Amino acid sequence: MKKFIAAIFLLILPTLRANAKDLVQSPYTDVVEKVSEKEILELGRKYNTKADGKIQLTCLETSENNLYIGLWHSLTINSNLKDTALILEDFEKYPEVFDGIVNSKVIKKSDSNFWLVEFENKSPVFFLPNIRYQMEYKMQTVQNGKLYKYHLSNLYSQNSITYSDGLILLKEEKGITKFYELDFFNANWGIAGNLAGANIWSDSIKELAISDVELKVKAENLKLSSDEKKEKMESFLKEAVKEQLFEKCIKDKINSKKFFNK
Repeated sequence: MKKFIAAIFLLILPTLRANAKDLVQSPYTDVVEKVSEKEILELGRKYNTKADGKIQLTCLETSENNLYIGLWHSLTINSNLKDTALILEDFEKYPEVFDGIVNSKVIKKSDSNFWLVEFENKSPVFFLPNIRYQMEYKMQTVQNGKLYKYHLSNLYSQNSITYSDGLILLKEEKGITKFYELDFFNANWGIAGNLAGANIWSDSIKELAISDVELKVKAENLKLSSDEKKEKMESFLKEAVKEQLFEKCIKDKINSKKFFNK
Protein backbone atom coordinates (compact mmCIF):
# COMPACT_ATOMS: atom_id res chain seq x y z
CA MET A 1 0.00 0.00 0.00
CA LYS A 2 1.15 3.50 -0.82
CA LYS A 3 1.71 4.60 2.77
CA PHE A 4 4.96 2.67 3.06
CA ILE A 5 6.84 3.50 -0.10
CA ALA A 6 7.93 6.99 0.90
CA ALA A 7 10.24 5.67 3.61
CA ILE A 8 12.47 4.09 0.98
CA PHE A 9 13.06 7.43 -0.70
CA LEU A 10 15.00 8.76 2.28
CA LEU A 11 17.89 6.58 1.23
CA ILE A 12 18.80 9.56 -0.93
CA LEU A 13 19.06 13.21 0.04
CA PRO A 14 15.86 15.07 -0.84
CA THR A 15 15.80 17.80 -3.45
CA LEU A 16 14.00 21.13 -3.03
CA ARG A 17 10.93 21.61 -5.22
CA ALA A 18 9.58 25.06 -6.01
CA ASN A 19 6.31 24.08 -7.63
CA ALA A 20 4.86 20.87 -6.20
CA LYS A 21 1.66 21.04 -8.22
CA ASP A 22 3.58 20.40 -11.43
CA LEU A 23 4.70 17.02 -10.07
CA VAL A 24 1.29 15.56 -9.29
CA GLN A 25 0.34 14.62 -12.86
CA SER A 26 2.36 11.57 -13.84
CA PRO A 27 2.47 9.28 -16.89
CA TYR A 28 0.16 6.96 -14.94
CA THR A 29 -2.32 9.38 -13.38
CA ASP A 30 -4.83 9.15 -16.21
CA VAL A 31 -4.15 5.44 -16.73
CA VAL A 32 -5.10 4.67 -13.13
CA GLU A 33 -8.14 6.94 -13.27
CA LYS A 34 -9.50 5.24 -16.40
CA VAL A 35 -9.14 1.63 -15.22
CA SER A 36 -12.58 0.22 -14.48
CA GLU A 37 -13.65 -2.40 -11.97
CA LYS A 38 -14.26 -4.84 -14.83
CA GLU A 39 -10.74 -4.31 -16.18
CA ILE A 40 -9.24 -4.80 -12.71
CA LEU A 41 -11.04 -8.13 -12.34
CA GLU A 42 -9.85 -9.15 -15.81
CA LEU A 43 -6.29 -8.33 -14.79
CA GLY A 44 -6.85 -10.40 -11.66
CA ARG A 45 -7.94 -13.42 -13.68
CA LYS A 46 -4.94 -13.04 -15.97
CA TYR A 47 -2.20 -12.44 -13.41
CA ASN A 48 -3.47 -14.17 -10.27
CA THR A 49 -2.66 -17.76 -11.14
CA LYS A 50 -2.36 -19.28 -7.66
CA ALA A 51 -5.38 -20.93 -6.10
CA ASP A 52 -4.13 -20.71 -2.51
CA GLY A 53 -5.02 -17.03 -2.04
CA LYS A 54 -1.49 -16.10 -0.98
CA ILE A 55 0.06 -12.82 -2.02
CA GLN A 56 1.02 -12.55 -5.68
CA LEU A 57 3.30 -9.92 -7.16
CA THR A 58 3.78 -8.80 -10.76
CA CYS A 59 6.47 -6.18 -11.28
CA LEU A 60 5.74 -3.61 -13.99
CA GLU A 61 8.49 -1.66 -15.71
CA THR A 62 8.42 1.59 -17.65
CA SER A 63 10.61 1.41 -20.76
CA GLU A 64 11.52 5.11 -20.55
CA ASN A 65 12.70 4.85 -16.93
CA ASN A 66 13.96 1.61 -15.41
CA LEU A 67 13.57 2.97 -11.85
CA TYR A 68 9.92 3.91 -12.25
CA ILE A 69 8.48 1.27 -9.92
CA GLY A 70 5.26 -0.50 -10.84
CA LEU A 71 3.58 -3.33 -8.97
CA TRP A 72 0.38 -5.33 -9.35
CA HIS A 73 -0.29 -7.23 -6.12
CA SER A 74 -3.16 -9.26 -4.77
CA LEU A 75 -4.17 -11.66 -2.03
CA THR A 76 -7.19 -13.13 -0.27
CA ILE A 77 -8.30 -11.74 3.09
CA ASN A 78 -10.34 -14.15 5.22
CA SER A 79 -12.59 -11.38 6.49
CA ASN A 80 -15.67 -9.60 5.22
CA LEU A 81 -15.70 -6.41 3.18
CA LYS A 82 -17.04 -4.26 6.01
CA ASP A 83 -14.23 -5.03 8.47
CA THR A 84 -11.52 -4.81 5.80
CA ALA A 85 -12.79 -1.49 4.44
CA LEU A 86 -13.09 -0.01 7.94
CA ILE A 87 -9.39 -0.65 8.52
CA LEU A 88 -8.44 0.73 5.13
CA GLU A 89 -10.50 3.90 5.61
CA ASP A 90 -9.46 4.58 9.22
CA PHE A 91 -6.40 6.54 8.13
CA GLU A 92 -5.58 8.07 11.49
CA LYS A 93 -5.11 4.61 13.01
CA TYR A 94 -2.61 3.52 10.37
CA PRO A 95 0.34 3.73 12.81
CA GLU A 96 -1.35 0.95 14.79
CA VAL A 97 -1.60 -1.28 11.72
CA PHE A 98 1.46 -0.45 9.61
CA ASP A 99 4.82 -0.45 11.36
CA GLY A 100 6.45 1.98 8.92
CA ILE A 101 4.04 4.82 9.67
CA VAL A 102 4.77 7.23 12.52
CA ASN A 103 1.75 9.47 12.09
CA SER A 104 -1.22 9.93 9.76
CA LYS A 105 -3.77 12.72 9.78
CA VAL A 106 -6.87 13.36 7.69
CA ILE A 107 -6.50 16.91 6.40
CA LYS A 108 -9.78 16.96 4.52
CA LYS A 109 -12.75 14.61 4.25
CA SER A 110 -15.84 14.86 2.05
CA ASP A 111 -18.72 12.55 2.95
CA SER A 112 -17.45 8.97 2.93
CA ASN A 113 -15.69 8.87 -0.42
CA PHE A 114 -12.87 11.45 -0.36
CA TRP A 115 -9.87 11.89 1.94
CA LEU A 116 -6.78 14.06 1.84
CA VAL A 117 -4.31 12.40 4.18
CA GLU A 118 -0.96 13.54 5.50
CA PHE A 119 1.52 10.79 6.37
CA GLU A 120 4.77 10.69 8.26
CA ASN A 121 6.96 7.65 7.66
CA LYS A 122 9.96 6.41 9.58
CA SER A 123 13.30 7.19 8.07
CA PRO A 124 15.38 4.08 7.29
CA VAL A 125 18.49 6.20 7.85
CA PHE A 126 19.07 7.38 11.42
CA PHE A 127 20.60 10.76 10.51
CA LEU A 128 17.80 11.83 8.16
CA PRO A 129 14.40 13.13 9.30
CA ASN A 130 11.13 11.29 8.82
CA ILE A 131 9.41 11.89 5.51
CA ARG A 132 6.06 13.65 5.19
CA TYR A 133 3.73 13.68 2.21
CA GLN A 134 0.05 13.90 1.29
CA MET A 135 -2.14 11.51 -0.66
CA GLU A 136 -5.62 12.06 -2.08
CA TYR A 137 -8.01 9.09 -1.91
CA LYS A 138 -11.31 8.66 -3.71
CA MET A 139 -13.65 5.73 -3.09
CA GLN A 140 -16.34 4.34 -5.37
CA THR A 141 -18.84 1.73 -4.22
CA VAL A 142 -19.14 -1.20 -6.64
CA GLN A 143 -21.17 -4.39 -6.49
CA ASN A 144 -20.05 -6.34 -3.40
CA GLY A 145 -17.02 -4.14 -3.10
CA LYS A 146 -15.20 -0.84 -2.94
CA LEU A 147 -12.75 0.73 -5.37
CA TYR A 148 -10.16 3.24 -4.13
CA LYS A 149 -7.95 5.40 -6.34
CA TYR A 150 -5.19 7.57 -4.94
CA HIS A 151 -2.58 10.08 -6.09
CA LEU A 152 0.16 12.22 -4.66
CA SER A 153 -1.65 15.43 -3.76
CA ASN A 154 1.02 17.71 -2.41
CA LEU A 155 4.80 17.62 -2.06
CA TYR A 156 6.55 19.08 0.91
CA SER A 157 9.48 21.30 -0.07
CA GLN A 158 12.06 18.65 0.85
CA ASN A 159 10.21 15.60 -0.38
CA SER A 160 12.01 13.37 -2.86
CA ILE A 161 8.87 11.68 -4.23
CA THR A 162 7.94 12.89 -7.70
CA TYR A 163 5.01 10.69 -8.73
CA SER A 164 2.68 8.33 -6.94
CA ASP A 165 -0.54 6.80 -8.31
CA GLY A 166 -2.49 3.67 -7.49
CA LEU A 167 -5.70 1.84 -6.78
CA ILE A 168 -7.15 -0.80 -4.49
CA LEU A 169 -10.19 -2.97 -5.21
CA LEU A 170 -11.88 -4.90 -2.40
CA LYS A 171 -14.36 -7.50 -3.61
CA GLU A 172 -16.31 -9.74 -1.24
CA GLU A 173 -17.20 -13.30 -2.17
CA LYS A 174 -19.02 -15.45 0.41
CA GLY A 175 -17.59 -13.54 3.36
CA ILE A 176 -14.04 -13.48 1.99
CA THR A 177 -12.45 -10.34 0.55
CA LYS A 178 -10.38 -10.39 -2.61
CA PHE A 179 -7.74 -7.66 -2.49
CA TYR A 180 -6.23 -6.18 -5.66
CA GLU A 181 -3.75 -3.31 -5.73
CA LEU A 182 -1.88 -1.46 -8.46
CA ASP A 183 0.90 1.04 -7.76
CA PHE A 184 3.22 3.23 -9.81
CA PHE A 185 5.74 5.61 -8.25
CA ASN A 186 8.98 7.41 -8.93
CA ALA A 187 11.42 9.61 -7.05
CA ASN A 188 14.52 11.72 -7.39
CA TRP A 189 16.75 8.71 -6.85
CA GLY A 190 19.96 10.67 -7.35
CA ILE A 191 23.20 8.77 -6.97
CA ALA A 192 21.32 5.87 -5.36
CA GLY A 193 19.72 5.17 -8.72
CA ASN A 194 23.12 4.45 -10.27
CA LEU A 195 24.52 2.54 -7.33
CA ALA A 196 21.57 0.54 -6.08
CA GLY A 197 18.97 0.16 -8.82
CA ALA A 198 18.23 -3.49 -8.00
CA ASN A 199 17.93 -2.70 -4.30
CA ILE A 200 15.47 0.11 -5.00
CA TRP A 201 13.19 -2.34 -6.78
CA SER A 202 13.61 -5.02 -4.12
CA ASP A 203 13.08 -2.69 -1.15
CA SER A 204 10.09 -1.01 -2.78
CA ILE A 205 8.10 -4.12 -3.61
CA LYS A 206 9.03 -5.73 -0.31
CA GLU A 207 7.57 -2.80 1.65
CA LEU A 208 4.40 -2.83 -0.43
CA ALA A 209 3.99 -6.57 0.11
CA ILE A 210 4.55 -6.22 3.85
CA SER A 211 1.83 -3.59 4.12
CA ASP A 212 -0.59 -5.87 2.22
CA VAL A 213 0.05 -8.69 4.66
CA GLU A 214 -0.26 -6.33 7.64
CA LEU A 215 -3.72 -5.35 6.40
CA LYS A 216 -4.62 -9.03 5.96
CA VAL A 217 -3.36 -9.93 9.44
CA LYS A 218 -5.29 -7.08 11.05
CA ALA A 219 -8.55 -7.79 9.18
CA GLU A 220 -8.42 -11.48 10.00
CA ASN A 221 -7.48 -10.94 13.64
CA LEU A 222 -9.04 -7.71 14.91
CA LYS A 223 -7.81 -8.29 18.50
CA LEU A 224 -4.38 -9.59 17.60
CA SER A 225 -1.60 -8.73 20.06
CA SER A 226 1.60 -7.06 18.91
CA ASP A 227 3.60 -10.23 19.64
CA GLU A 228 1.21 -12.35 17.59
CA LYS A 229 1.37 -9.88 14.72
CA LYS A 230 5.17 -9.90 14.84
CA GLU A 231 5.17 -13.69 14.70
CA LYS A 232 2.87 -13.74 11.67
CA MET A 233 4.93 -11.14 9.83
CA GLU A 234 8.16 -13.00 10.52
CA SER A 235 6.52 -16.16 9.16
CA PHE A 236 5.50 -14.33 5.98
CA LEU A 237 8.98 -12.90 5.39
CA LYS A 238 10.60 -16.26 6.05
CA GLU A 239 8.34 -17.89 3.45
CA ALA A 240 8.92 -15.02 1.00
CA VAL A 241 12.67 -15.50 1.26
CA LYS A 242 12.31 -19.26 0.81
CA GLU A 243 10.18 -18.82 -2.30
CA GLN A 244 12.32 -15.92 -3.62
CA LEU A 245 9.11 -13.93 -3.96
CA PHE A 246 10.71 -10.54 -4.54
CA GLU A 247 13.59 -11.77 -6.70
CA LYS A 248 11.24 -13.62 -9.06
CA CYS A 249 8.99 -10.56 -9.38
CA ILE A 250 11.91 -8.41 -10.45
CA LYS A 251 13.40 -11.04 -12.75
CA ASP A 252 10.07 -11.60 -14.51
CA LYS A 253 8.85 -8.00 -14.64
CA ILE A 254 6.83 -7.03 -17.68
CA ASN A 255 6.35 -3.77 -19.53
CA SER A 256 3.42 -1.77 -18.21
CA LYS A 257 2.02 -1.31 -21.73
CA LYS A 258 1.90 -5.07 -22.17
CA PHE A 259 0.19 -5.34 -18.79
CA PHE A 260 -2.59 -3.08 -20.00
CA ASN A 261 -2.51 -4.60 -23.50
CA LYS A 262 -1.55 -1.25 -25.03
